[in-house]
Amino acid sequence: MIEIFKKSKMLKIKDLYKNLLLNIIHRLSNCYRKLNKNSVLSNTQGFEDFTPIILDAKDDKYSDIIKYAIENTNTKNVALTGPYGSGKSSILKTFESKFIDYKYLNISLATFDEKEHQLKEIEYCILKQLFYKVEQNKIPESRFKRIVNQKNIKIKAIFIFLWLISLTYFFKPTLLNEITKILGCDFYSKIGNIIYTLYLLGGTIYFLYKTMGFILNFKLTKLSFQDAEIQNGDDKKSVNFESEIDEILYFFERNHFNVVFIEDLDRFKNTEIFIKLREINYLINNYDPIKNKRKITFIYAVQDDTFKEDERAKFFDFIVPVIPVINYSNSSTELLENIDIENDSIPKSFIKQVARYLSDKRTLISINNEYKIYKNIIGNDLDKRKLLAMMIYKNVEPTDFDNLNSQKGYVYSVFNESYNLIKSSIDTIDKKIIKNNTEIQRSKDEMIQDVNDLRSLYILKAFELLNEPIQNAVKSIEINNSQFSITQLLTDANFVLFSKLIKINFYIFNSYHGRYDIQNSNISFKTLEAELGQYSERLEAIENKKSTKINQFKKEIEILEIEKQVLRTKKVKDIVTGVYLQKCLDSLEAKESINVKEIIDGKEIIITKENTIYYKIQNIELINYLIRYGHIDDSYSHYIFHFYPGTLIRQDNYFLQSLTYHNP
Repeated sequence: MIEIFKKSKMLKIKDLYKNLLLNIIHRLSNCYRKLNKNSVLSNTQGFEDFTPIILDAKDDKYSDIIKYAIENTNTKNVALTGPYGSGKSSILKTFESKFIDYKYLNISLATFDEKEHQLKEIEYCILKQLFYKVEQNKIPESRFKRIVNQKNIKIKAIFIFLWLISLTYFFKPTLLNEITKILGCDFYSKIGNIIYTLYLLGGTIYFLYKTMGFILNFKLTKLSFQDAEIQNGDDKKSVNFESEIDEILYFFERNHFNVVFIEDLDRFKNTEIFIKLREINYLINNYDPIKNKRKITFIYAVQDDTFKEDERAKFFDFIVPVIPVINYSNSSTELLENIDIENDSIPKSFIKQVARYLSDKRTLISINNEYKIYKNIIGNDLDKRKLLAMMIYKNVEPTDFDNLNSQKGYVYSVFNESYNLIKSSIDTIDKKIIKNNTEIQRSKDEMIQDVNDLRSLYILKAFELLNEPIQNAVKSIEINNSQFSITQLLTDANFVLFSKLIKINFYIFNSYHGRYDIQNSNISFKTLEAELGQYSERLEAIENKKSTKINQFKKEIEILEIEKQVLRTKKVKDIVTGVYLQKCLDSLEAKESINVKEIIDGKEIIITKENTIYYKIQNIELINYLIRYGHIDDSYSHYIFHFYPGTLIRQDNYFLQSLTYHNP
């Protein structure tokens, strides 16, 4: 039993030392991180992040202008206007780092959907960022409460316990004397009395302070007594600017911010929020506790098209226009500076061509980063131009790129349908080859060598069929009320007339009257062709025998076979057209049934209608360019997947790639 106790004791001591050691290591690592937080990161591949940067003195053209607007007592609402990606956030960050004597409050809102947002939703987002910016103890009287991370709970518990003991001293002062006598500490009884008294007073004052804070912030919403109910209607307000104006004023009174940066507010497509913020700014700057100490300036980073032509000057007191750093004319420089096109064998002309479609700096940075990552992981033996093209496609059309991985979407449709297009072309060639072989074989099978012999065959067959019922009484054929003998029918013009007869009528000699009478028949020239074959085909076979047509057929077959081989090795870029690409895009349209309420004859009726869902490609011209010039081709899978050894060894995969690329 003693041994078990000793082992248990030893395990507890080991756990204690282990936890102590881990705690020391954790604290040392935190100290190390703090000491090295400003150290330069290892970035040998030249990655960039999307966050705003601090501009150097050469590029910082706006800080002095913004400072003028802030120092100007008349300007309280300042706009920094420029297109998306023009560097507005970097300008604000540069100003904040340059002028540290101001106290800044940053509010950044963003939305990525296209639906309209209610004004109250936007106001709530702003208030949330406002009050969660500072610690709770900086706005103790605020009604906006949050979860507080309580620290040193054990120490607080000890102090509360001691305060409770001091209460017993208050109710029974002799208790302390009795304890000191028991412990033999009579000498310290007076000092203990003073400490206990001070501790009791201090604890009581702190308790009253906390109680008063709770009472002042306590709000009664509903109080029920059986069937009776008392309700505070004022407390059912929604959280927005109008209902929380006192909270906003209190916030700025307690926190000495004098510059407020508001970004991305224009993405909500709601200009009414700017009116609200202008009103808030006016109230703050005219609130005496704030007005007598400082001016608060709101600086908005917005796009130029947020307001109509004459609205901007109404909303703002001062406007600072931002000239974009990156646009269609110079975006190629961003790519050229970050990609080693010489070592990667990427044509400069390709960079300049695709850059015409790219103007957003964040997108360019993302393309550079992802190109380098893909290159290091799977791109050692790949065409770097095609890899860069795939990264451009991935960043400008991420949804379609994701669909490509699932064998769906626009680009997949282009390559998938190209196989059907090539197959259709090969089928057409095969039909021509079959036709030529048929002509050659027909010429070989045709026994008659002369055209007149062929005509005689059809004419004699007509006489044979006509003579069967009347025993060789037919003397001639009637055409346009004229008689034609066998010899006459052999001429070109007469045989053409003969071949068009729907009913072949003929003449027989009437010995009683001594004349030729016309007799009708149901036999036509087609009846003769049913017996002897198509005249035109047999005529063509005879003519082919006499000429070099058979050799022409053979040469044409050889040419067609070569065309088939070429088609099989053709790339998509060689066969696609604008019509074909549009057809691929249209094929992705989908239909959905929606129920629509309509009022007919005063009655509400639900009608099911068919709605067309169009597949969206925002950068269709860029994607079509990459496909039509072969920068993205049917080898795309090599550029988006790992090659894992398995059914094919790596050399076999490279060999198949070389066949695809037509490399030796």
